[in-house]
Parts: sequence; C-alpha cells; structure tokens
Amino acid sequence: MSAIFGITNFDGKPVTAELLNQMKEPMKYWGPDGGDIWYEQNIGLGQLHLFNTPESVYEKLPVISDDGNLVLTAAARIDNREELVDQLRLDRSCLTTKPESYFILKAYQKWGSDSPKHLFGDWSFAVWDRKEKKLFLARDHHGNTSLYWHRNEKYFAFSSCKKGLLSLNIHLSINELFIAKILVSWMPSGEETGYNEILRLPPAHYITINSNGNFFKQRYWFLENVPDIRFPKESDYYKTFLDIFSKAVKYRLRSIKPIGIMLSSGLDSSSVAAMASKYLKVENKRLYAFTSVPLYETKNQNSKNHIANEYPLTKITADFLGNIDLFPVDAAHISPLDGIKKMLWLLDEPFHAASNAYWLNAILEKAKEMNIGTILTGQGGNATISWTITSYYKKISDFSTILKYITEADFNKIFSLIIPLSLINFYKFVKRGYFPYLKNSFINPEFTKQLKIKEKMQEMGYDPWFRIVKNQKKIRYNMLKPGSSIGGDIWNNIGAGYYLNICDPTNDIKLMTYCFGIPISVYSDNKQNRKLVRNSLINYLPSDIINNPYRGRQSYDIVQRMLKSKDEIIYLSSEICNSTLMNKYFNTPKLSLIKNNIILFKNNKYFINVLKSILIGLFIKNFQPGR
Repeated sequence: MSAIFGITNFDGKPVTAELLNQMKEPMKYWGPDGGDIWYEQNIGLGQLHLFNTPESVYEKLPVISDDGNLVLTAAARIDNREELVDQLRLDRSCLTTKPESYFILKAYQKWGSDSPKHLFGDWSFAVWDRKEKKLFLARDHHGNTSLYWHRNEKYFAFSSCKKGLLSLNIHLSINELFIAKILVSWMPSGEETGYNEILRLPPAHYITINSNGNFFKQRYWFLENVPDIRFPKESDYYKTFLDIFSKAVKYRLRSIKPIGIMLSSGLDSSSVAAMASKYLKVENKRLYAFTSVPLYETKNQNSKNHIANEYPLTKITADFLGNIDLFPVDAAHISPLDGIKKMLWLLDEPFHAASNAYWLNAILEKAKEMNIGTILTGQGGNATISWTITSYYKKISDFSTILKYITEADFNKIFSLIIPLSLINFYKFVKRGYFPYLKNSFINPEFTKQLKIKEKMQEMGYDPWFRIVKNQKKIRYNMLKPGSSIGGDIWNNIGAGYYLNICDPTNDIKLMTYCFGIPISVYSDNKQNRKLVRNSLINYLPSDIINNPYRGRQSYDIVQRMLKSKDEIIYLSSEICNSTLMNKYFNTPKLSLIKNNIILFKNNKYFINVLKSILIGLFIKNFQPGR
C-alpha cells in the first residue's frame, strides 16, 4: 500500500518543502515508485507511491480538484468502482483509465464527510478544503491500512507510518498501559500506540480539523448495527455467501504484479486460495502460496486439536486446485530475535504475537524476492466466514450427540453439555487464579497495581479468565474489534517493508455485513461446525481440508529456535534484569530464574513470554525520552 502524510500549522506559519521532506525521508521505502508533495501557506500534503493495480500507474498525488478548491492525497484500492460510476453518474471509461484518487475525490465532492460510507476497499485519504480552511482525514471500514496523528497547540500532523511523525521531534513519553498490555497478552486497540503523544486513527473513523485547531473525530460505521438477513432455505445462505465471498477475493486480485497467499491447512486461507485460483485460471495465471514449516522435529508436539507441520495438507490443496506454486518456508536464516527486531523497526512499537515475527518476515522476504505485489490472507476468517460455536451452545436433539462425543472420548464437550455454565466459569476462575495475567508473564506485579490493570480490564470488557459468555455476536465483536482493531495497521506497516499489499478478503465490508446478519444456525448444528464455509466450498476444496478438524500452529518449534540463540537471549535478558529503569516494568527475579536455567525451561509459554520481555526491553532501551 502507498503512504500519505501531511501537516497544518495553527499559528499561520508557512509549511515548507523542507518540513515535508523531513517527514518523507524516514518513510521513503513506502514509495518505491516515487511520490510528491504539495504545500501552500500553513498546509502541506504528501504521498509515497507503490504501483499495484493497473490504474495506479496513472496516479499523481497530491491532486487538485477541477474547480481548484480541494487538494487530495490518498493510499487506496477502491473495490466498488462500478457502483460509484452509477452513483456519481460517471463515464464508464473511467473504470480502466482513472486511478483510485479520481473516485475518492468525486465521492468527497458529492457526499463530503459522508463519503467514507460509500467507499469500499482498503483506503485512507486526506482532503484539504481551500475555501473552508479545513482538513478531512479518513480510514476505511476494516481494511489493512494505517494512519497516525499528533496534535499540539502549534500544529496537527498525520502519516501512514509513525516514522513520519517521529521525524518532527515530538516530545514523547512511553505509553505504559500499552507496554503492560503486550506483556500480559492483552491485545491493544483503538487509538493507543506505544507513545502517549502519537495516536492512531482507528478503522471506520474520520477526523475534521480546521486552521484554528478545532478538532472533531467521528466513527461512521458500526458492524454492531447490521440488519438481520433471513432466507427461506439454508442453501440460499450458502449460494449468497459464495457470491459475496468470491467477489471479495476477486477485488483483491486487481494487480499488475503476481499474487501470493499465506496458505495454512485451515479453512480460511484455503477458501481464499480456492477463489483466487478460480479467477486466476481464467487469465492463465499462477497463485504463489507460502506455508510456514517447522525447522526442527515436531512429531511429538502435535496435540489433539493442533498440528505443527501444515505442509502436507497445504500440498493437498495446491495439488487439488492445480494452478498453485507452493513454497514451504522454514525461516532457517531468521531467528525469533531477528524477527522481533525487524518488526520493531517496521512498527515503531511493541506488538502482540511476537513469536510469529520470524516466520512472517521469512514469508514476506521470499515474496519480495519473487516480485509478488499482493499477499492474500484469511486472518479475519475465524470471526466471519468460519465462526466456530462451542459445544456448550449446541442443543442436544437426540442421544446420538452424546454418544458421538463419548465415542470420540471428547470429555470437554461432554462436560460442556451437562455442566451448568456458571460452574464451568467458576472452574476457569479457580484454575487460573485471581491474577491470571501474572501466571506466565514477566510483568512486575507492582507495575500492574500502579496502572490498575485488573480494574481497566473490567472497565474495557476484557476477561483474562476467558470465561464463556452466552452472546455469540459479542464474542465475535471482541475478536474483530470493529471500529477499534489495530490489525490493519500492523499488516499495512509490515507489508510496506517488503513493497507488498497484504489483503484479507475475509474482512471485506460486504462479507462482514453478511456474515453478521445471518442466523447462528447457519454456522453450526449438532452434526457439523463451521457449516457455512464447509458447505459453500464443498466443490472447491479437497475433502481433507473441508473435513480437517485440526488447527495449525506455526511456531511449534519456537523452543528449539530460541535455544539456538540462547547466548543472545541470556545477554538481552541480563540487560533487562540489571537495568534500574526496566525494574519498574519487569518481574526481574522471575525473569532471572528463567534466564539462568534456560536449558531446563523447555515450555513454549515461558519462551514466548521471554521473547515478549526482550521485545519490550529493546523498545524501552531504544526510546529517547522527549524524542
């Protein structure tokens, strides 16, 4: 994805080319295909360009409207171009001759601040209104884009990448709650970043700010308010789903470069691959699939519900679909420590799921070497296309359900059917203790008390005991976090480091609306879970995938990988333990115990939390107070 940036001064001080280039310089890797700046008086806008769609080669940004009043900069892929042609009464020739900015500008001229509601795809844009002296800034509904901003008494600045804002020498302080969330595996969300003075614009939001500094932020879309969708026959749900889902994938294939996919053995990415393969076959094109594979032996690490090596199943998918070139990626040259260092540079803040960093970097590095332009994922599928209902919510229609679970020796499901929910949740509470977030984490307990972590969890609706709740939609909202997710920000920033657009069709706006509007019964009954995707894709995927009961775990050999770097782990952990500053954040006696006996603690959870601690330690170490 391309990048945008800009600044407006409240005191009337002119914005200069030097200032805009100062923002542009540290993030120039976002624009391998060039970019430009525009400025006048107290406002300046910029863009860095990455060609991807066929129409993107016509893009010249920032651009001024025909009447001379509006100035636009954008980073976008607009999926509903044909609908906009009809709604805006445009000449149909623009579909192949006009870039995304043309449609955004026309939409803004017609609908103003309501324009984001009409634009579907992955996009972010900024518009300066010369007459009203007003800046409008917006992000898509739930796509893989990013925007960060800073406001003080002198100016307002924004950028797709934090580096653009960090170049302004803002007086910075560490966001300690953000740090704590990473350490206790509580995914940050909303506006918060690793810095108190830099905020993110969440998805489905826009900002309006005028030359006097008057500021207004608004959320414009709510997945929570989608209407119910009801059909007379269950087959109608599958047919409609397949139509919407296939289009969501097709929109993201609009590229002048080869298409890749992160392919696992699961239903989500496999379904995306099936639809992509179908459309690419028509154009006689290949789909390049990348599967993370273990570097070390993992036979004894498979569990009842998870598999460590997904390659055999992804090979079945690739062979079945025919036009897929499959590449197993073992990330032998990237250690878990290398992975978090690279990610920390790309994101400019600590991040969740540190143990995935090494294999993600390895896959994206391989894709870059192959000149891939777009990487598809199915990251959001668990809450949209393949929602899984726990056995507690399944109604027992006959004795065969119980008999089936007894035959499978699945006692968890048996217990969930016969034991009251209150007792199950009480058991979870007792088993995990009063402070479950302290169990495996290396966070300083006193630090959590100072921040009132437990109270904030309750206030923000986060349950560290992961107790079962009855409201299925609430569970899904908590997973997707519509209007507050930071997932799109992360993917966008990671992709930029490899000249890639990372796209997730399972988070398509129309698809999400459909998946949240249909009855829960379409997803599950007593005989089958994940019914929607399984029945819809039954003719598009091999039976091994359709009926696959396992979930893949890409970091199963994390212990062996980290032991290979044990000397550096001990060194970096010692830096944390010996630092007076770090003692505020970390339980250093606990971390020291693990560090001094690293060979003995061959537990994935301990190693993953050691990795998180090193990640936070590196961020704090590299942080310059006031800069």
